[in-house]
Amino acid sequence: MATRLRIGIPQPGTLRPAGISRRAVVLGLALAVLINIWVPFGSFLVHSSRMTVSHLPIAVLIPFFFLLLIVNPGLRTWRPSWVLNGSELALVFVMMFVSSLVPGKVLVAYLMGVIATPYYFARPENQWEATFFDYLPDWLLVSGQGNTLVWFYEGIPEGAGDVIWGPWLSPLFWWLTFFVVLFFMGACMSTIMRRTWVAHERLSFPLVRMAVDLIRHDERTERTFPGFVYDRMFQVGFGASLALMIWNISSFWGAIPHIPIGALYHTNLTLLEGITAIRISVNIYALCFAFLAPLEITFSLWFFALCGVLEGGLLDRVGLQYSGSPVGANAVVKAQFFGGFIVFVFWHLWTARAQIADVFRRALRSGERPASELMSYRVAVLGLAGCLVYLVAWLVGSGLSWQVLPVYLLFLFILYLGTARIIAQTGLAFMDLPVNAHHFTILTVGSGNIDPQSLTTLGLGSVYARNWRGMGIGTIAQSDKVTSDLLRDKRGILALMSVTFVVSLLTSILYTIYIGNTTIGAYNFGTRDAFGGINETYFDDIVRWIRNADQLQPPEFLFMALGGVIMLVMTALTYRFPGWPLAPVGFTVAFADVIRLLMFSLFLAWLIKMLLMRIGGVTIYRRAQPFAWGVLVGYSVGVFLGFLVDWIWFPGQGHALHEWT
Repeated sequence: MATRLRIGIPQPGTLRPAGISRRAVVLGLALAVLINIWVPFGSFLVHSSRMTVSHLPIAVLIPFFFLLLIVNPGLRTWRPSWVLNGSELALVFVMMFVSSLVPGKVLVAYLMGVIATPYYFARPENQWEATFFDYLPDWLLVSGQGNTLVWFYEGIPEGAGDVIWGPWLSPLFWWLTFFVVLFFMGACMSTIMRRTWVAHERLSFPLVRMAVDLIRHDERTERTFPGFVYDRMFQVGFGASLALMIWNISSFWGAIPHIPIGALYHTNLTLLEGITAIRISVNIYALCFAFLAPLEITFSLWFFALCGVLEGGLLDRVGLQYSGSPVGANAVVKAQFFGGFIVFVFWHLWTARAQIADVFRRALRSGERPASELMSYRVAVLGLAGCLVYLVAWLVGSGLSWQVLPVYLLFLFILYLGTARIIAQTGLAFMDLPVNAHHFTILTVGSGNIDPQSLTTLGLGSVYARNWRGMGIGTIAQSDKVTSDLLRDKRGILALMSVTFVVSLLTSILYTIYIGNTTIGAYNFGTRDAFGGINETYFDDIVRWIRNADQLQPPEFLFMALGGVIMLVMTALTYRFPGWPLAPVGFTVAFADVIRLLMFSLFLAWLIKMLLMRIGGVTIYRRAQPFAWGVLVGYSVGVFLGFLVDWIWFPGQGHALHEWT
């Protein structure tokens, strides 16, 4: 039993001292470039799984597991002196994690779907030109002159010429400066909040806990493979999930029936007539990470999601539902949960006021960087202020009015910071934003109270306001936790993360433009991402905002206030009664679309973990952790095999084995 406990939870210890290893940097950058080519290739051309649609993407775990289970064991056998140590593995993991902020649906699809859309898709029936073309900031958009956009969306005709790069350069430059500033601002905010989250609130960062544990196992092994590989629970989990994945991959040809487990398969359960059906599916990726998360959090997530579904159905019956509201289906319920989200963010900022004030005092006293931080507090504070100045200038220059600007920035950073804080506590693999900042700004102020120029600029905000990974704030905080646990000194880590981010941006953007021109054309990249229809809705929204008065209705404001009160009451109960079963953090995002779709997987993870804890307590749960690791490794191998099968036998007609639903 003692051996199994050691395998499940390795105890913290001192890794071999190492600074920034040159080979780790080279390997990390090479893998960052690979990820930013592989992801758009698999998603846009092969139409296989989308590898970056999670807060810890499988595009990171697949090469990470390859290093742990193939590369390092091979090096131990043939070149022991070349084995990657724990510090190097941590550094490579962080670089891959940062690189995953860019490709596919995370950032580049939104960017290309905005800057390359208006001048190509405008036609008389959509009324774009007549409604908002006069307000478009040309320096942020690709010109419609010549064949630049035609060839991007339709492909270059044979013998017609080469890729036209010129019209892309200016808008890409300005957008890249915006992204880099947001990324650095995220690093500043992460540094300011780190002591609060780690030392004061003691958040466990369960999303990256597994990676830290596996690296420690690899660092301390005296055998060919990391210690957890020899655990029978790991082997059973790995074998079962890989067998399932291989079976379902084999069903692609139709010769055998599939096993209905995974993102491709679901059914619906209707609890009551008139109430939204609950999606019944088993998302293996979400299930594994939810199993590793705190029990009260997974319970709260599925419980509040279920309550939201039932509440929406009941409100619909009494006529308080606005099915056509611009907030979306279940509008007042969504407003209620977002009210809780806002109060959650401000409450935790208020309780952290002493730590935040101490950071500012230290910034005034000294510019020295603490060994535990990515940067000095002075750089963090001044950097945050400087980034904010640039963002204000950029947004005002693009046409956003001074009256709307503070409201927009407020919602943007509530969502970014709140999402980072929630992921640090819950470890949710899949979580989208409960609302989009630009939409909610318009609904709060009222589109009739905002000038057309500002509405057009807010429409372009789909590039970053839809970014459910918060433009890197959460990823930087998670990466900071990995480096805190596995590296002695963080000197140079932020610079390396920044270089990785820029290299990833350039690689993914340029490669996406290239394959649009030289292969099937971006219009055929598929409707899952911001091409082939979804991108047009971003600009249809602008037409609707300018021509119609959109605004939150009184019931929606009332339910937002109600959600805030519920959050305050639950927070008070949590502080007053330590055994209170409902975690307030579960209320914040339980009604976000992805969480509702994953309700059954969250319930299943909670049920399995709860039964294990009831039967054998923490001991049995810790012994079961290697099983979850094995399932996740087997699933990752299966997803990669599915990509290879799609690439070879089903190019352009792939199968999304891995999704967020």
